[in-house]
Amino acid sequence: MVNNMVRENAKKTFIFVTPVVLILLLSLVTPGLTQAEDVDTEENDYIIRAPIRIDGNDDFAEQAAAEGWVGDGSEGDPYIISGYIIDSRLATCVDIENTSVHFKLIDNHLYGGIIGIHLVDVRNGIISGNIVSDKRESLVSAGSEDSSVDINTVKSDKIYDQPPFRGIVHHRSESNIIIDNHISNKDTGIGLLYSNNNTVVNNTVSNCGVGGISVIYDSHNNTIANNTISSTSIGLDVDGTNNTVVNNILFDNYISLSLRGSYNTISKNTISNSWRGIIIRGNNNVIYGNILSANTEWGIYARGNNNLFYQNRFIDNEGQAYDEGDNRWDNGDPAEGGDGGNYWSDYEGENRGDGIGDISYDIEGNDNRDNYPWIIEQPEDDGDILSDHLQLILIAVISIIAILAVIFVVWRKRA
Repeated sequence: MVNNMVRENAKKTFIFVTPVVLILLLSLVTPGLTQAEDVDTEENDYIIRAPIRIDGNDDFAEQAAAEGWVGDGSEGDPYIISGYIIDSRLATCVDIENTSVHFKLIDNHLYGGIIGIHLVDVRNGIISGNIVSDKRESLVSAGSEDSSVDINTVKSDKIYDQPPFRGIVHHRSESNIIIDNHISNKDTGIGLLYSNNNTVVNNTVSNCGVGGISVIYDSHNNTIANNTISSTSIGLDVDGTNNTVVNNILFDNYISLSLRGSYNTISKNTISNSWRGIIIRGNNNVIYGNILSANTEWGIYARGNNNLFYQNRFIDNEGQAYDEGDNRWDNGDPAEGGDGGNYWSDYEGENRGDGIGDISYDIEGNDNRDNYPWIIEQPEDDGDILSDHLQLILIAVISIIAILAVIFVVWRKRA
């Protein structure tokens, strides 16, 4: 009888614990479902108000007191401007200048007019969760530092006699983060002009007439990562030096990536279904680990000099690569410690025994060649195999197995 009770208790424990752990696993697999519950998009809950103008820290404090904005402007308790509908037909919805206090501009709807959000010499601001519609310039920042622009929706649904200009623009700004924004139907989606040390990550940009993301006019040391850019004239335009462009997805653009600067690193991007995948006019850049497929004229068109191309995958482009300059298309023989060249889907040589082709691959144009072409496609780096999300899933699965094992052992000992 005791054994039967033990078995029954173990069975009940199994029945109770397993669904709980499975629910935990499901929450890890679909985090968006839980996050979505926190977002209230009903405009009935918003307050319609006039445009906001703030100039200086003292003005910010006075307006916060008058308007009832929570916070005191410190890092731990920033001012919060939230829950407004501002429809400014002829001017700027939110204009903040010359401030260093900490603040958050979150969850507002900004419509019409010329500029949605205008920041000048602003530090320590967070712009998040706003919807900016039908503005000529959605967010313009000049001379600002240490601010974050994240999870905003920027779009233009109206047809103007002139283009609806730009989505998010930083001009002479440094150390800002632009993350998780959705931008469509603008002239330029995101622009960094004369701006350094900024991070542009996880944004989605589409249907922009001139460019998706532009890092131009001597912009240096910026990181452009994990963005998705489609249906633009130039998906990603990079000028300046020491910029890093990594893990972006670009497709259905006229030119997916235009590189005019020098000493930049372009790596692990996926570029497809464009007229030209990458066009290079700059010098001394490193381009490695990218996938270029199904582009209708060239995968890469190079005009600069002293650029290095290796471990890229050229798959079924109409023309794989064209080089008018003097560039390197491999990084040495792997048998001697080098990284080899690139993978070419139309390569006609044989495997020499170590995954490298037995003859070089000729690049059209100026007598350049890949001396060590890979005969097999290069795998991703070990660091890219497991994303953080997948690691969480594996931890949850291992936890389930461990719990079930403990229940089984207890049941066996008491049986």
